[in-house]
Amino acid sequence: MTGLEGYSIYPGPGDLSPVLQRYCMEAGNSGIYIFHHQFCVCPFPLAFPVPLEKLLHEREEAAMAALAAGDTDSFLLRHEKPYRPEALMDLVNEGHFDSKPEEYWRLVRKVWVDSDLPEDDPYWAEMLEADIGSVQAMMGEGDRAQLAAMPEVIQVWRGVEGMDETSAREAVTAGHSWSIDPKIAERFAKSFARSSGEAWVARADIPKARVVAYLADRGEAEIILRPSDIAELEFDLISLGSKSQGFSDLQDKLLEEQHNGETMTFTDKIKAHLESFKNDEEGHKLFPHADWRYEVDNDDTSLGYDDWLSDKIDFEVDDVADNVNRFIYRGCKATDGEISEIEFNRDVVDTFSTLRIIDDEAVDRANGFLGEAPEKPVFGESFGSVPSDVAADLSRIAHLGMVFFEGRSTADKITSVLVEAAEKHGITGSGVDAARARAGGETPEP
Repeated sequence: MTGLEGYSIYPGPGDLSPVLQRYCMEAGNSGIYIFHHQFCVCPFPLAFPVPLEKLLHEREEAAMAALAAGDTDSFLLRHEKPYRPEALMDLVNEGHFDSKPEEYWRLVRKVWVDSDLPEDDPYWAEMLEADIGSVQAMMGEGDRAQLAAMPEVIQVWRGVEGMDETSAREAVTAGHSWSIDPKIAERFAKSFARSSGEAWVARADIPKARVVAYLADRGEAEIILRPSDIAELEFDLISLGSKSQGFSDLQDKLLEEQHNGETMTFTDKIKAHLESFKNDEEGHKLFPHADWRYEVDNDDTSLGYDDWLSDKIDFEVDDVADNVNRFIYRGCKATDGEISEIEFNRDVVDTFSTLRIIDDEAVDRANGFLGEAPEKPVFGESFGSVPSDVAADLSRIAHLGMVFFEGRSTADKITSVLVEAAEKHGITGSGVDAARARAGGETPEP
């Protein structure tokens, strides 16, 4: 049909010719249909200044003209993103790159960066396994220099989602993209993980000779491997838990490994977490060189930076342990009716502020109840003095306490969660003893 402004409008797939209807597909079970053609990908309703058949013909002619003129880049760009890998491999099969392998790998990089195909699409494997020399041309000069500077065996990381270890392993071997930065793999794993799945990070050591390319321009420190190398790759898997239960920090998991699998106390975990903030640039994210220098200049310390930092971390560990223990005890008092709703919400705000947990829904809710503006992150607060899984459990306790005052939770539920969190993280202290005693029917005073 033709619109009032002269546009050709197609409200739905039924308005297309039978030939073009073959290119229509539903987006999941959404009821939304998409016209999916190599020269046009667009959701319905469609509206074009010319009939769709003519539009497709014009775009195809322009693509072929670019190819005839030797402009392979324009030829590929005139294809919609999901179809560029297929168009590139068609050129390979036609012998287009037999005399210019560097151009092929340069275009592989382009297609790799901007196409929308999932990593397990067979076209990626076909592209990376192509028997075409000069693979180093997939990298820019800076990428090649950085790869050359890496050791002969490179540790690489990959973040995936999986319902269990088996499905996580399948996800690891289904793709080709890894990173030399574990934090990037951790970020991807947590972003992929749905509420019903877990975030997993794979770790492997690979010979540098097996690297197809190193790409740094997307900020992902990306290592690309061939499918044939991935199939036999040996790797470790680290579970970071699920979104619903609160993700663990990869760094904390790695620090636990360094303790040879021994059970870490709560204070050990906090200290390991705080020590993970050390870096070469600032010295430490929470206690940087600048703070130490300020104290030295004001005669507040005569210690060297390392000793000063050690004291700061030890003090922070003690403060965190005391505040977590107190928060658990105050949760017990709330279930006994010995503190008011206002007092409990104040405990939430004060405790989370001390633990540098600022960006949290429980804190926002408590501030809203108290009618106070949320505290803004300052200096190190955005990093948090406790691991993310501990913060998630404290947030859960805070929420339960708040809904308890609204009559939507029970004292037994809160007590069981307090004890569960203490056992999970190895938290000890008089507040934890009080929670355990309440669970057993006694009520000692800490």
